[in-house]
Amino acid sequence: MAEDQNDKQQLTVLLPPDEPEKPEPGFVPYAAEALKAADKKQKRKIVLLLILILLSAAGFVFAYLAKTQNFYQKTLMSLKFNYLDGEIEGETDEYSEGDLSAALSDQCRGKQIQAEAVLYTFNEEGALFDSLSAYSYSYTPQEQMLSICSGTSGWLSKRKSQMRLTAENGFEIKEKGSWHQQQEGSMPLLYDLFFETKSDDSKQFQFRGTQKSTIEKKPYTLEVWTLCDKSTGKTIYYTMYRYFSGMTLAGVRVLSSENKLMDVYDIQSYSIS
Repeated sequence: MAEDQNDKQQLTVLLPPDEPEKPEPGFVPYAAEALKAADKKQKRKIVLLLILILLSAAGFVFAYLAKTQNFYQKTLMSLKFNYLDGEIEGETDEYSEGDLSAALSDQCRGKQIQAEAVLYTFNEEGALFDSLSAYSYSYTPQEQMLSICSGTSGWLSKRKSQMRLTAENGFEIKEKGSWHQQQEGSMPLLYDLFFETKSDDSKQFQFRGTQKSTIEKKPYTLEVWTLCDKSTGKTIYYTMYRYFSGMTLAGVRVLSSENKLMDVYDIQSYSIS
């Protein structure tokens, strides 16, 4: 009987639960994710470094071009009448009466003129200004037109402007595609400074003398003229140094009673028709 009872009382053997898988020695939890995050961070640093290098290189190139290849520098390098180092004065012609300027003035009178020139300026200490302008000038007895392109040392950009003087509308400046009359300001006296010798009621010209001159080893004949201008309602005195290469006007230096500056015009070309 007891034997039968033992047969009925079967004991269930409980096994211990499965142990979790143990990591290998040296294993760091989430190492793969950490490595991926570190890799992404490193790549971002490299990209940022490359961007900074490219920006620095672009800035260097821009600064180099702005300094050496801008309008100001390129125009200075292309001057035909280069007064940057001054001149060597030669002998005086005591018998001249301003024949070269007078002949040019007679040739221009009543005609149409087209001239290309560069204006650069020195202060009273003889230092060159850090800006200059290229002029495209046209003249007829009825109208004067001037287009100006200006540049500054160290800048790649240029500034452009247009102005004109007509008998009908007076002095005008072109803005946003339209001409606007100006109550103030006036047209530069380019025709008078370059080509005129004859006086009238508002402007008196006077010849002062002739001498030989050398600029950049090139010989010139220099004629000195003065102009008393009363056309604007006040009296302004100009001294004009006109430099001729043969019979051709090559450059003009101008001093004005209005300031202590010296304007130099490199007359690169002109035509009379």
